Amino acid sequence: MKNQTFKTMLLILLVIGTNITISAQAWQRIGKQFGNTPNSGTTFYSPALAFSAKSNVLYTAFINASSELVVMKSDNLSGNISKISWNQVGLFSSNISFAPSIVINPVTDEPYVVYVDGNDKYVVHKFNNKTNAWEQLGKIQKNAIGHHLPLLVFKPNTEELFLTFIDGTNNNNVVVSKFDGTGTWNSVGNNTIGTATGNTNPYQPHYSCSLAFNPANNEPYIAFINNSSYLTIKRLAGDNNWYDYGIPGTVGKVTGITTSALAFNPINNSPYVVFSSDIPFYSYVKVVKAKAGPKTIDLSGNPVQTILWSEVKSNGTGLNNVSSTLAFVPGTDTPYVTGWNAAGGVFLVKKYTGSAWDYSGYIYCTGITSAVPSIGPSCGYNNEKQTPTLLFNTLTNKAFLSYAIFGKYEVRIEP
Repeated sequence: MKNQTFKTMLLILLVIGTNITISAQAWQRIGKQFGNTPNSGTTFYSPALAFSAKSNVLYTAFINASSELVVMKSDNLSGNISKISWNQVGLFSSNISFAPSIVINPVTDEPYVVYVDGNDKYVVHKFNNKTNAWEQLGKIQKNAIGHHLPLLVFKPNTEELFLTFIDGTNNNNVVVSKFDGTGTWNSVGNNTIGTATGNTNPYQPHYSCSLAFNPANNEPYIAFINNSSYLTIKRLAGDNNWYDYGIPGTVGKVTGITTSALAFNPINNSPYVVFSSDIPFYSYVKVVKAKAGPKTIDLSGNPVQTILWSEVKSNGTGLNNVSSTLAFVPGTDTPYVTGWNAAGGVFLVKKYTGSAWDYSGYIYCTGITSAVPSIGPSCGYNNEKQTPTLLFNTLTNKAFLSYAIFGKYEVRIEP
């Protein structure tokens, strides 16, 4: 009996020890660090990131120390992650660039990139695999505003390419454009979407807009901060008009939002949004979700479904960030969100387990006496100038995270 009790206790200790080891695993860096960030004190961005499921490779777009746009491609990710190499993809003629975004054509498997050039113009290129060169896609006669990032998105499983940005030449209007395939970008929707906040603080660059497609019907939705600093979400309906989706302003004023702030739950197709708020304190990260509210009657006597927004967890994520990114594990209702530790200034990733926001793997942060869960290699780095890029490998359901740290760029993968 004593031996059996001892074996049982030993087994419990082994299980507990195993769980602790798993929870404390580090996010492994994919290959070596690459590139050099612009000089300290200037605005820079995390490397944009895109995953090709067809080729099982990553593409990244970033701005180097000479303010040049650089795109790199990883080796096939099926090998030893630490041995992966990053190889440059073509060259760009412009030598002053900002705010890159990259996406993969789901049909041709070619990368497309958008950025802000030295003349504050939005520019879109695609890489032609046949000619092995970058080709500009039309001209966008709009000016960028401050450090707001543009965003490229393909309609799922099609070659329909959408671009969203804030128009610095026209009252900070939120714009969604679609490429016609021949060289022209056409505005999407019969009506205007709205006016965004005009914040241009270079230390808080990510006051942008986020575009995503509802997987239930492929309707585009957009999230942004309006000119009264309230969160606004709209959808493009079948009549080609943009309509408010609920009254998100009820969640309070918003201090930061990114191009990756809006995501749909793959299980119930409900939209989620992450943003930063000054309540209860500065740069507090919150995640809200939409749900059906009570039905009302319109002026014609027809029933109308109201939409309510509520926090995923009432006490928040326990993270700080000027602006965070949100993504769901493919095929699940588990969202991940990025942030940082206010004391150590280190990157953090949390996932929602259904009742709490838990850390998704970590390594111990050096430089602080008490252990701080961290993605980065050390403490003392405040990422207020940038927002880490978060997305998933749709073949393995593991998360990728890219960011700049101590003058270099790197990408890590979830343990």
